[in-house]
Amino acid sequence: MNDRDQRLEGGVRPQADVEQALEADSIAEDEHEQQERVQITQSFRIQSTEGPLPSPEDTKQYEQILPGFADRHVKIVEKEQDNRHENDRRAYELAVLEVRESSKRLVIQRVASLLMLTIIGIFAVLLALIGNQPEIGGGIIIAEVVGIALNSVWSRRPARSGDDNGA
Repeated sequence: MNDRDQRLEGGVRPQADVEQALEADSIAEDEHEQQERVQITQSFRIQSTEGPLPSPEDTKQYEQILPGFADRHVKIVEKEQDNRHENDRRAYELAVLEVRESSKRLVIQRVASLLMLTIIGIFAVLLALIGNQPEIGGGIIIAEVVGIALNSVWSRRPARSGDDNGA
């Protein structure tokens, strides 16, 4: 038995043999990892499309599996688009109705407040002239003039967003 064989039997390997074995293992692992990466890359192909229709390649494949798929799919997409248009039209009409109703309520509120101010003003004039209390009647009349002026200013001011009555 030579010296090399004794070292191998005793569990001691020469440095060159160890390096060659590690290099062979490393090359085998690299090749194996590279093959795994290729397989993973091939199995996880990512494809994205925009819009409701699949890509032309996918459409051809679907058409082979299920004849008439493309026509049916296009009809479904057109029907969905018509539905969206109808919903948008209804939402617009509802918004217009809400604005009209809001405007009607605003006019009614302003007319009612002006009517109440007028009635109170008449009461103040009668109180000052007939009731012999000119101080109280005069105070009420001044408050009426201020109220009418404020109502006039508020009715001419443009409405702010989120403001239902312009005030």
